Amino acid sequence: MPEGILHQYPLTDSREVPITTDIGIRALGTYDANALEAQKWIAFGSLSGAHTLIAHLSHDRTDAIFHSATTFAYGERISFAWQPRSSVER
Repeated sequence: MPEGILHQYPLTDSREVPITTDIGIRALGTYDANALEAQKWIAFGSLSGAHTLIAHLSHDRTDAIFHSATTFAYGERISFAWQPRSSVER
């Protein structure tokens, strides 16, 4: 798992995940809400192509949740890469 990431779902190489599943990433610190909302987020399905994602933050700003308006295809691989902007609270 990348540095600064505590948890992610689905896990890398997950199988039999519902096609409507969101992508969630919990950070060690808090996310910058303005930076998260200013970006355009895209996931790529190996069969269904590009999916525009909408980003949401949890109330404590440690979880970023990405939702696709369209479903992914059954059995495809999903690619999602990003550069998070978060601040680690000490």
